[in-house]
Formats: sequence, C-alpha cells, structure tokens
Amino acid sequence: MFNKKISRIAAITLAGVLALSLAACGGGSGSSSKPGEEPAVEEPAPGSPSGEVPGELPSSEDEPYSDAEAGGILLGGWQEADSPVITEEMKALTEKAASDLVGATYTPVAYLASQVVSGTNHLVLCRTAPVIPEPIETYTFVTIYQDLNGGAQITNVIDTGLPTNIADLSGGWYQAESPEITEEIEGLCTKAFEKLTGVNYKPVALLSEQVVAGMNYCILCESTIVYPGADTTFAFVYLYKDLEGNVEVLDIWNCNQDGSVEGATIAE
Repeated sequence: MFNKKISRIAAITLAGVLALSLAACGGGSGSSSKPGEEPAVEEPAPGSPSGEVPGELPSSEDEPYSDAEAGGILLGGWQEADSPVITEEMKALTEKAASDLVGATYTPVAYLASQVVSGTNHLVLCRTAPVIPEPIETYTFVTIYQDLNGGAQITNVIDTGLPTNIADLSGGWYQAESPEITEEIEGLCTKAFEKLTGVNYKPVALLSEQVVAGMNYCILCESTIVYPGADTTFAFVYLYKDLEGNVEVLDIWNCNQDGSVEGATIAE
C-alpha cells in the first residue's frame, strides 16, 4: 500500500483563469525515487528568505512596464499558454535573457503564460541550478521581459525550492520528452484525481518521468479548492502507475499566495 500523505507543496497562485498572481514561496524536497517511499523534507536554513533568487538580476534603466512589486507579480492581463511546449524561439529567448546572470543556470521546461505590455512578459517554468559543486537543481517560475526591439531580460525569479531530481542515472528521474498533456496523461490524472475531494486539479504540463515497477510521473497542475471565489494555484503532483495500469497519487506540493506551507492527507 502506498503512503498517501500529501507532502508540502510549492506553487504559485493564479488570480482567476486568465490572470496569474505570483508570490514568493518556499518549498521542500522532491518525490521518492520509487513507489511507496515518502520523500525526505528539507527545511530551509534559519534566516534564509523564501523565494530567494538564484543568481543576481541585472539592473536596467529601461524597466519594462508591468505591475511588478517586490516579492512577486500581482497583476492582471496574463493569458494562459495554449501549449506548454518550449519552442526553439522561447528556448533562445530564455538563453538570451539569462546570459547576463551569473551564479545559476536556467533550463526552460514549460511555457505557462504571456502578458502584453510595452513588449511582452513571458512566464516560464525552469530547471535552475546554482553554479557550485554538486548543485541541487530546483523548479523556478521565471518572468522574462521581451522588449519591442527583441531584447530580453529576466525580471523575476521565484524559486519553489522543490528539487527536480532529474539526473543522468539509470533508473532515475528524467525530463519528459514533451511537456504536452497527452490523452494518456489526461486519463491517468482523471483516474487518480477522482478519489480526491475538496480540490480540483487540472494537468498543465508533464515535467518528468521515472521507470520503476511501473512509472512515476511529475505533473504541473492547476489546483482550485472547491469553494466560491477560491484562488487557483499551481501544484506539483506526483503519480504512480503500476504494471496493471492502476494509478495512485504519491505526493502533492503546494504553497499559499503568501508563501506559507501547509500539508494535508489523502483519504485511504
């Protein structure tokens, strides 16, 4: 029997369906390396700020127009992406924007939303690693500003603190070939989530997979509490599919808009 305890979550709050509201949030460790084993939770070091930005953001006299505020972006007008696939253009734009940063690397894995300003803001989920020996790679929500002349810069980074666990090791986690939610993944999510009550989950992007005695999946989802006027959040959901096609929720990682962390338990 799998451990059904929901671990803490690292997520970003959405203000409505087409408007994203990002707030800095901390996180914990990632999922288990095999089904049924609960992941270890690493607490942030005392005094370390939540949502710490890996690398130093460059200053610019020509700031992009937005409603950006310290600690996150509180704004309207974000349009959810039709597809999470990272195009060659978006990959090149991310590389260009990150070229001025030192101390961390940014690998885009899912395109989430855009906002037309004096230019365009792009919200991208990245794998981010500090440039140090034996770095721990985590998922980060990165805002990229593209000006009208084609220039690009990273204007905001929110580090979830959730390790990707992706490594070039046999039997380990690997990045999904495509983040697109296929009919198969949609079906697995529907089957797994039907046992959950009080929260609706919508799969947005397939992030990583792991071959075990079956398959493990890490899926970025939108999460909405079944309550009038409830905010929608991003949640990292870990699923396990056994060799017979049965599917279970292993872990869900979330955080509130203010960055506070909370836990829950999946009913048996």
